[in-house]
Amino acid sequence: MAKFSTNIANITALFKSASVLAGDVACEIINYPAHVKLNAVSSASGVKITMFADTDLLIDDKEVLLIGTSMNELDATFAEFDIEAGTKLALIYRETANVATTDLLLTLEVTPLE
Repeated sequence: MAKFSTNIANITALFKSASVLAGDVACEIINYPAHVKLNAVSSASGVKITMFADTDLLIDDKEVLLIGTSMNELDATFAEFDIEAGTKLALIYRETANVATTDLLLTLEVTPLE
């Protein structure tokens, strides 16, 4: 299983990111059929996530509804889906509530399908 975790602190108000997976060898391009699970927690409302698998839109500007400052992966499941071998993932977030000190915790788990 591959895992990507990040804590993005103090998101600038109305900021939109590039893909946070860019350059991550284990989680950007998946070379095997896999089940993908995204966990997300935000310290304030107004953070939205978009996710692509190649050019397919998997998550369309969906708001992170779990508000907190720590990750409980059992409660923080944001999305789950299966992908084909050779898929490139892109994960983008944006702040929409004009709050300049929002934190975002993300965990992406990639588990090979048997």
